[in-house]
Order: sequence, then C-alpha cells, then structure tokens
Amino acid sequence: MKKLLALLFATPAVAAPASHGFLTTTEVVPDRAIEIETRVTDKNDLGDLHQRSTALWLAPAVGLTKNVELFVPIEMLWLSETGTMSTFTLSKFGGELRDRVARGDHYAVLFRVALERDVHIRNGGHTEFGLAASFDVAKVQFAVDNQLTFEANYGGVHIATRPGAGVSYLVRPDVRFGLEAYGVKSIDTAEPSWAVVGPSFSFTHDRFWLASTFGFGVYNISSAGSVVWGMGF
Repeated sequence: MKKLLALLFATPAVAAPASHGFLTTTEVVPDRAIEIETRVTDKNDLGDLHQRSTALWLAPAVGLTKNVELFVPIEMLWLSETGTMSTFTLSKFGGELRDRVARGDHYAVLFRVALERDVHIRNGGHTEFGLAASFDVAKVQFAVDNQLTFEANYGGVHIATRPGAGVSYLVRPDVRFGLEAYGVKSIDTAEPSWAVVGPSFSFTHDRFWLASTFGFGVYNISSAGSVVWGMGF
C-alpha cells in the first residue's frame, strides 16, 4: 500500500536551473510542474544622477508543455538618486511565456515574450521580446542572450536592448563558476545605458537552484549584481 501511494503522489524534480545571474536560462519547467522563481537585482551609481536601485522580481512558473512555460511576475523596486527621496513600491506586474524552440544534445534555444503593466505610467504598455541560446562543450557552457524592450504611452515610445553573454565551467555536478557580461543599450534618455562584467556562480540541489553574478561597471555604472533562485514543487 505504501509503495502504491508513493507512486501515485511522487513528483519528479522540476528545477529549471540558471547558470548566470542576469542571463535568461534556456531550461524550462517540465510539463504540469510548478516552480517559484525569485530575482533580486542591484544597481549602484547609474548615470549622471548616481541612481541606486534594488529590484525584487517574484513569479510562479507553470509548465504548459515540455517546452513552454508561463510566468506571472510581480516586481517591486527601491530607488534612490541624487536630489530625490528614496522610494519603495510595486513597479510592474504581468505575464510571460517562454518557449524552448530548439534543443539538441549540446545546445538549446529559447524565445521569450512578456507583457507587463507599469504601475506608475498607467496609460502605457511594457512589452519584451527575447532570444537566449546555450551551447555545451564537455564541462564548459557558452550562453548568449538579448532582450528587446518596448514601452509606449501618450508621451512617446521607449526602446532598449539588453544584450549579454557568459561562459561557465562545471566544477562538480551541482556547481558552476563562470564569467558574465551584461548591459542595457537605450535609444533615448528614458533609461540610462550601462554595462558590467563579472564573475558568476550557480548551484543546483534537487528541486532548488541558485545563480548569481556580481558585475563591475565598464560603462556608466559602478557595479550591478543579480541573484536568482527557484524552487520546484
């Protein structure tokens, strides 16, 4: 009887681990599985106003098929800059689909689209499109990622790209160390452009995974870091 109950209620490990703090992972949650993903991103001395911010992104992820997952994220933001008081508020919420459009023994490609509501700019829309790819050679993994952001309201349209690349080495079955480069290129003044490069670390244990990157500023920012983790159910 105990063995029968175990078979009926057992669930597989469902972690969809990331290897870097900023880059989008090419792994997805398995069909009908659920995961909670959390991301904390810090930026320090960004732009001429020395903007400092900490963003908290939290989302349940649901595997719709073996290659498609749905996120329902919310984002909260602490922000401070020269000449203004610091604020902490709900900044965005919405929905996001990720589709692993290709996968082989040593590579994977993922397409991402997100629609979000900006809480402060209430007459505007926030849309993101992204493409991420990873390629494994023995214990080394190469990853590239580029996200395109559109924001539109009565005041105009804001467009920015978020390119990134990374390499990591599997030092043991559950641990990777690597290097990541990431940044934002904005076509206007609505969002400052910036870029960082720094070390990355990731850890996977059964249904739990964690990845982080600390980036040293190479353009228009002193430093930026990102920690992302997930837990499957």
